[in-house]
Amino acid sequence: MPATAMLDPLLLGAMHTDMDTIIKAAVVGLAAEGLILGCVLVQTSNYFRLFPTDPRAYKVLVTLGTLMCLAQFILSTVASLKLVENASDFTGYWMTDLKFHMVITLFLCFFRATAAVYFSRRMWGLTGKRIYILVGLVVLILVTTAFGITTTVYGFHPPEFTSITHGPRLLQWFSKIGKFAKAWAITCPILDVVICLTTVILLLRSKSTLGGSEKTLMKKVVILTTETMLPPAIMSIGILLFFEINGIFGSYDRSLVWIIGPTYYLTILHSLVARQQLAAIIYPISMDNILPNRHASSNPDLSRNNSTRRLNTSTQSFTQGQLEMGQMADLSYDNRMSDHTFGKAQSDARQWQHERRTSWYEGSQTPAKATSSDFDDWKGISGSEKSWKESAGDTSVEDSPPFARVQQRPYRYV
Repeated sequence: MPATAMLDPLLLGAMHTDMDTIIKAAVVGLAAEGLILGCVLVQTSNYFRLFPTDPRAYKVLVTLGTLMCLAQFILSTVASLKLVENASDFTGYWMTDLKFHMVITLFLCFFRATAAVYFSRRMWGLTGKRIYILVGLVVLILVTTAFGITTTVYGFHPPEFTSITHGPRLLQWFSKIGKFAKAWAITCPILDVVICLTTVILLLRSKSTLGGSEKTLMKKVVILTTETMLPPAIMSIGILLFFEINGIFGSYDRSLVWIIGPTYYLTILHSLVARQQLAAIIYPISMDNILPNRHASSNPDLSRNNSTRRLNTSTQSFTQGQLEMGQMADLSYDNRMSDHTFGKAQSDARQWQHERRTSWYEGSQTPAKATSSDFDDWKGISGSEKSWKESAGDTSVEDSPPFARVQQRPYRYV
């Protein structure tokens, strides 16, 4: 047995835990982190598929965040395997395990600060971009990040613990880093809850002044805001409770610390990808044109409903246009004709034109003349019956008979 193995009870007592609890917390944290990493990979794929035209800076940050989640999962896996291998000599392995833990905590600082800036910017926009609110948010973010970095830096420099005489220094170190960690665990949920509740309140206040479709959109935004920002806040409160009950690094706070960083990043990804759902509410008819990558082929009912809505909309527009044109025609047509009379007039006009062309092609230099009997059906059409009958013997009528005049006035019957 290594000499340091005899110090395991003292070290575990200072951490207020036992070896079984540490291993269980590592296994639970690794399993949960693997599930969250799967969600991150799916959301990353959806983001690049649905929003290929986003700014390059967004794409770079999304790629960097996904790679960091993958690197953290690899680091957690190695730390868990090493922890199981060195369970019989935890004191000899403790400093290495602590450094693994601090690297993951450093990732957490980055993810938390990024999420705080991202959601604070949205909340500040809802408040009308007031300067004093911006100053308050910046101060909270800086204080929270400062506590996290201080905890991480202090955790990279633990005291040497190779004999019983080093026990007081170890207890003093645990006391100091515990204060920094608890301060960090207190300020983080405060910042998360303030941003989440303020955003929801401002959205609900705006919702009362909107119409039906706008209320549906705002309701979806409120739900998305709550489901993306509330889980990390609950995890932060859980970490604080474990710190108070069991101390730091020795209980299931290890599991929460391992998964809260990727969870913060997942909330950002979820918020970015959720723009598709909001667009589906804003543009319910033409979503297949606005988002061509949308999985309409895998959802035939949705595609069929969209096509039906577009057809109904087009039909209503066409019908409305026809009604308006009919009203305009009624106003402009002062000499009404029955449908039968107008149809007969068009038929007679076409027959007269045919006879006129036939007589011309047969060598006759004079087109067929219209007689007085051709105008008997036109009584009362123009309001001047006498002028139509008297024009039967006029030579000008041969080139422009009444039937041709009817055809030259289509605008009166549109």
